[in-house]
Amino acid sequence: MRYALAHVVLMSTLGGCSLIYNESNIPTPDPDAGPDAEIDAEIIIDADPSMVMITGVKPTTLIEGQGAAGSRSAVLVVDGEHMVKANLMVMVTANAAATKVPMLLVDMAGIDVDANGRRLAVPISLPVDTGLAAGETIPLDITIVQTVPGSMPLTRTLPAALTLRGLDELTGVAPAAGFPALSEYSSINLTSGTVKGTTGLTEPVVIRATASITLAPAVTISVNATGMVGGPAGGNGGMGGAALGNPGQPGTGPAPGAPSGGIGRYEGDEQLTSLTMKNRGSGGAGGSGATLSPGGNGGGGGGSIELSAGGDVTVGSISATGAAATTTGGGGSGGVVLVRSGRTLAAGTITVTSMGNGEAGRGRFDASTATVANAGSLFRGPMFVTAPLVTNLQRPMLTVLGQAQKMFQYYFSNDDNTAETMLFRDGLLANGMKTFELAAPLYPGLNKLCLVVDGGDKTSPTQNCIHLALLYKPPV
Repeated sequence: MRYALAHVVLMSTLGGCSLIYNESNIPTPDPDAGPDAEIDAEIIIDADPSMVMITGVKPTTLIEGQGAAGSRSAVLVVDGEHMVKANLMVMVTANAAATKVPMLLVDMAGIDVDANGRRLAVPISLPVDTGLAAGETIPLDITIVQTVPGSMPLTRTLPAALTLRGLDELTGVAPAAGFPALSEYSSINLTSGTVKGTTGLTEPVVIRATASITLAPAVTISVNATGMVGGPAGGNGGMGGAALGNPGQPGTGPAPGAPSGGIGRYEGDEQLTSLTMKNRGSGGAGGSGATLSPGGNGGGGGGSIELSAGGDVTVGSISATGAAATTTGGGGSGGVVLVRSGRTLAAGTITVTSMGNGEAGRGRFDASTATVANAGSLFRGPMFVTAPLVTNLQRPMLTVLGQAQKMFQYYFSNDDNTAETMLFRDGLLANGMKTFELAAPLYPGLNKLCLVVDGGDKTSPTQNCIHLALLYKPPV
């Protein structure tokens, strides 16, 4: 979709001020208005640093670990008036009510201001802080200092405009009781033990870290089925029929084995649009009883597991296998494995097959740089490669890496989620990469830009999202 934009520059004869048409405050055009729809221009006066002020900041919450271990830094967008990049400083400090000192780093060299002086952006990193526990928060003030030649520096502060939210770190031995359905940490570094679900867990094991995940080779990662019992979120095998030819029970799950002795199947999509619905393992059916003995039990379906980190991920082999049946029963299908890294992924073999005669499950990995032992048998989800934190272009060029010659989708929304684009569709080349210009202009300020596999939608929990700030500057 293309939009026609007027470019106008007016020079005022009064006081020597220039009046400039600025595109940074224009909304995204209505898709129903047609490809040639024009947008009303806004005419503003050049910024006067002696009148500087700040009025708000997005986002309002920062998460411990952003910018650490290869993860993407946060980017703050500050709204105001008359901000000038030259001689501008940004500080983020603990509010007077804070009981802890925050660990953070403001990238002073990365500060940028849009053409009309109404928005600035600055990258900020939040190292892993072992002194900040899950649920703890630190209120933060944001201050800008604008130096005006010939005058004293001007200081403007928004008190308690930001909140730093803490998370726990996970180190040493994996929890003996297993992981619940969702676990979130700032970083994970395990040296031994088994990564598994808690007993009886009926949902996928989802483990996420803001910064990095490192699991030593000695750590076992398994959501395998055991006998008739499926792994986490996997279906169970059916009971064998009683003697004298009684039929066995069906398995459970989205594609269970049918009596008698039917295998657990997998009917989900290879791209894993989600970890729900059909994208789970299924149990096999029990076999029919013989004249003098009961039929064999069906095998359970493999479980589901997700390991995701904003930064680097290093793990060994991951197993989500379906179980074999006993005698005349049907084997359970393989399970589901999803591994995602915001930067570099190194993984061993990802196994989603059945130990019996059940169908294979699905495996997927997402990363801008990846080494996976059996990558050729898995689906590679779309991931942004070295996307900027801040752009001066309404429709920047971005690069995506994923499964060769597969389609992907993307969309983006503004900083308060009051506006959102449609899903745009594009395709990866034979080398698995695609560099493309956005199909519509970014929103002024902070944007959330998300990649979705083809066939997914905006609610997909397996989408990959980044934040990107637009500070528009007219082309020179």
